[in-house]
Amino acid sequence: MPFSEKTLHLNIEQGIPCTDLMMMPDECTTNTEPVSCGSYYVLDDEHCYNTKVKKANEPTATTKTTQTSIVRVFWPRKWITYRHSGLLIGKVFSKTDLVVVACKPIDETDVSVNSTHFFSAAGSLNSDNPHGGGMNGSSAGLEVLGSLNCDEDTDVRTSSGFWLTVHYRMPYLHPEFAKNSTFFKLQSIHLVYFDPPNPKEMQYLSLQPLPLMLRREDEENPDDPDHKEYVHQQSLVEKLQEHFPKTKMNTWNCSLNAEMLQVLNGFYDAREQLQSSDTTNTPMLFQKFVSFFASATKQALFKLFLCLFFIARIVNEVLLRIIHYRVHRKLPNLVELMVSAQQVDLRLQQSCFWPVQYIKLWRSKRRKSYRLSDYAEYIRLYNNLWLITNDIIFGITLATYVTDNVNVLTMLLERFIFTITVDKVRSMVLWLVDTPAGLKLNNDICKFLVKLSVWIIDVWSNVLDYCRPGLPYLVFIVGCSGFFGASLTIALVSDVANLLTIHIRMLYIASARIYNWQLRILYSLMQLFRGKKRNVLRDRIDSYEYDLDQLLLGTILFTVLIFFLPTIFVFYASFATAQVTIMVFKALSEAMLAFLNHFPLFATMLRIKDPKRVPGGLSLEIIHSMPENDEYLSTLYVYCKSKSISLGSMFQQYRKLARRLCAYYLSFQVVWGLAVGLPIPPIPASRLYSIQYSMLPLRRVSIRQLWHLFLTANDSDP
Repeated sequence: MPFSEKTLHLNIEQGIPCTDLMMMPDECTTNTEPVSCGSYYVLDDEHCYNTKVKKANEPTATTKTTQTSIVRVFWPRKWITYRHSGLLIGKVFSKTDLVVVACKPIDETDVSVNSTHFFSAAGSLNSDNPHGGGMNGSSAGLEVLGSLNCDEDTDVRTSSGFWLTVHYRMPYLHPEFAKNSTFFKLQSIHLVYFDPPNPKEMQYLSLQPLPLMLRREDEENPDDPDHKEYVHQQSLVEKLQEHFPKTKMNTWNCSLNAEMLQVLNGFYDAREQLQSSDTTNTPMLFQKFVSFFASATKQALFKLFLCLFFIARIVNEVLLRIIHYRVHRKLPNLVELMVSAQQVDLRLQQSCFWPVQYIKLWRSKRRKSYRLSDYAEYIRLYNNLWLITNDIIFGITLATYVTDNVNVLTMLLERFIFTITVDKVRSMVLWLVDTPAGLKLNNDICKFLVKLSVWIIDVWSNVLDYCRPGLPYLVFIVGCSGFFGASLTIALVSDVANLLTIHIRMLYIASARIYNWQLRILYSLMQLFRGKKRNVLRDRIDSYEYDLDQLLLGTILFTVLIFFLPTIFVFYASFATAQVTIMVFKALSEAMLAFLNHFPLFATMLRIKDPKRVPGGLSLEIIHSMPENDEYLSTLYVYCKSKSISLGSMFQQYRKLARRLCAYYLSFQVVWGLAVGLPIPPIPASRLYSIQYSMLPLRRVSIRQLWHLFLTANDSDP
């Protein structure tokens, strides 16, 4: 990111030691020497505004510097302004980090500080709470940190022995910290403004982009090439770190960590509890009766729903076992053979995982505390529901159109089958007999290949003629599948296209085998002319002395095959082109399925509506700096704001899928296979469909585990 003239944005990421905090020259003021413009400067923990400023990439002087004590105060922007006065209530996170929660007037604080309700608000910012952070592992809660805009020092003091005296006089100025503040030899302040996220609106702060995927593909299969590459890169990084000297860790990394963000994320709840009233209304007898009746009704409906749900879950499990059943361990199952079975498997596995996601979110709502992982689960669940809803809407529209125009679509399908896949292919084969593109082919071998090809086409044409009366029913069935989603319709169209073009696949395999067989013989004859022979036992080529009659026979065979090669190559190139066209159509249909099944629609809508709901990291912006004077401490004012997740992170799986397709189909193996007539295997389904299963666990929850989850739904979250 380019540097601006007044501010500098810093990205903070978890687990990566960031460099020292950098600032612009015109924002840096010292009492020692002027700073020249046009240079960048570094502010670290040992050199603050009242001591020394050094240039970036400039070697540190050998002179001894003065050790300073810097305290970072996290201040809620727009929540505590110059209009407030009283005692600052907050959280002591560490010896160098404070979080200001609220400003209570002194007359109110005298009552509320000593009340039980005041300290009950510490639960959201307490280290004993698994969702919050603590101070060095202690169980410290909310405390009185100091005073704000108090002319005379108040008598309220904390037992910790520290006190902050803050003056905030004007609306366009910043809080100033008086020198009579006592806090661990305080000499300098870093005041960090932040916008408190509202958990009720699903706003959170995060160091890393929100994980929209449930799992890492690198951790799925140890035999996967991506996993091996990931492990290799990690080992290289570990070896590379050993060759770099260990530098002093900047304390900004210690401040902006996961525990501190848990404290900031729990800020809103703690403030609400702090400002709420102690009084609670006693429920009346009628309200108790209504509550009891509603609870009994819910229990009865819940049991009925539970019975119906597990009946559907058992049917779901039976269908999954059917489509994954193998007649023989070497034979593929339906999921590996048919795209439609793959789509059905995806929907069934999603329906198995939805109850688990719902129970997890229900527990979070019940304990009135959301973790960032729970919110990521919330986005994944509703993104799937939105995609399925849109898929069904598109499918119903498509199904209505198909069922209303069955006759027209049947005529188009017959034209595609009998005109394009049969008549056009037969015309292409017959065209190869009569000097195609001016090439003079061998008549005898050409007639043999033409008769073989025409025979296969005619046999398949007779099969299609026999199935012609059932085409309207096929169109109607494919159209009705749209009521289960447009993705299922696309998958069925892909399967039907593969079935109707099976004769082209057979012609391609036959021509490829003949072409590859001829090339292998020519290669062996070339070795014969060179006096070489392949040693099969040792898998190498050895020298060998051939007799004269062997050389003459090899020369005759080589001459015959070299004249046959152009004719066979022309037939192979024609059928290979047709097969590649079918593969492109299949790849496009699979890309459409990936788009319908995995497009981050809900996350995109949240990013447009409220970018804070899809956090992608933090950005630090230096907005002001104040040098030390006779009354106030030197202070650096930093604005910490949440960045929304980038579009590249949201569509990372699509980029990975595109790289996989390009790396596979444009690889040397595929190009060499096309050149020498080797069969081109399709990309493995585990790599092609991994983007669609990225929001599902590696193993689906069993019926017994799901039953246990429902029975323990009212228990606390483990």
